[in-house]
Amino acid sequence: MSGAQPVDPYWAALIAFLDEDEALLAATAAPDGLKEYRPDLIAFSDLDDIPSVQQVVCHKGLIEQIPVRLLAASFGRATLAFSNEVFVVFRLGHSESDHVRSFEIDLANHLSSSDLDAGQPAARRKEVTRPLLRRPIASERRTGVPRVVAALQSPTLLNNWASAAGWQMEAAKLGDHDGLAESALLQVPSWDGSDENVAAVLVTTPLQLEEARRRLPDAAHIWIIHNGRAGLLPPKLIDEVDGVITLSRKVLALQRTHHPALLHKPSWVIAPWYEAERRYRWSADRAWTMKSRPNTRDRYDLALTHQVIELAKQRSVDIVMYGQDTVGGFLDRRAKDELQSSCSCYVSPLPPWAGFGLAQHECLSAGVPLAGLLWGDLEEDLPAPYPALTETLDDLAETIRRLCTEEAYAEAVSEAGLNYIAEARTKARTERAIERFLDEVGGA
Repeated sequence: MSGAQPVDPYWAALIAFLDEDEALLAATAAPDGLKEYRPDLIAFSDLDDIPSVQQVVCHKGLIEQIPVRLLAASFGRATLAFSNEVFVVFRLGHSESDHVRSFEIDLANHLSSSDLDAGQPAARRKEVTRPLLRRPIASERRTGVPRVVAALQSPTLLNNWASAAGWQMEAAKLGDHDGLAESALLQVPSWDGSDENVAAVLVTTPLQLEEARRRLPDAAHIWIIHNGRAGLLPPKLIDEVDGVITLSRKVLALQRTHHPALLHKPSWVIAPWYEAERRYRWSADRAWTMKSRPNTRDRYDLALTHQVIELAKQRSVDIVMYGQDTVGGFLDRRAKDELQSSCSCYVSPLPPWAGFGLAQHECLSAGVPLAGLLWGDLEEDLPAPYPALTETLDDLAETIRRLCTEEAYAEAVSEAGLNYIAEARTKARTERAIERFLDEVGGA
């Protein structure tokens, strides 16, 4: 085995699979970017001898990279060997029939000598075969503590990031920043309008990006991606930003699947940090959930919550919903702390493409049991299986019932959450991610 090891878990899983049969590497055709990890692979752009290929690696978001002649030669011969959220690997078998086998050989030889990809414009050919790996962006080096201006968005997120060392974060009213009921909770200094020593400006909407480019033209313009849904980052804007930040590596992988052009953009995963500080005291039948920013939430996400509420009612459990447009109303810090210190659990059926889950991590750090579906990077980061995260809504409703009626079970789930926060959501981890980000945008 030779070559570097990828950090991305989906790329790493693929490499681990390929390494199981090192003799097959030299007969494996793959996207060009994988050559950096395993030089023995055959890059699609270098593929000449079709009959020599015994295995094909496909990136789900880069189907256009696969040579047409390889697709044709694989017809009827491919069997699935490996798959994950990003990659699919096919083994190319051979027929035991001599008649079919001779046809396959003739077809492969014919396709190898045919230029079925010749109709592809040279510029496009270069585009789809360039390396898939993130490259640092070119930016002016700055002195002192770099400033990062963030367009007003989630005060919870900005407060958390600002509390980490390495940068000076400032909040700015750029573009469509109105309508945040919790903006009074923002503890980040306001941007003074100057651009001195500003390394980057963080945005989440097209209007914010437009104004950031006008008012801070020399800073790196970075888009924050909150979830893995296809429509979150408009494709037409990918070339307008200098890079993207996500709070979850899974979200980054899902977005790259939807938008392959993101593979060529600098990207960083900067997850918030928390201190494990138990405030939880079990109280029977007190399950609650949050519906923040209803105008910006996907209707499907909200539908999941309402379905769980109905399923819980069938088990004689009432889930109280809090939020800007609910009977429970908006929770400020004092009210939230009071609720966390006397409840059964926090209910959060986030879908698989969901991002980091700020409210969810707040509860975990307080020891509040989190009842929900599996989402984000939890499966990779949990030191041990977390017993209250499920695959189905029915299982989730049953888990809520147990948390509301079985104190010993709730206490065990509480400890599991605290252990996760203590091991995986440390300030040092967040600050290492910030340091890498600043180094690559030229701010350190």
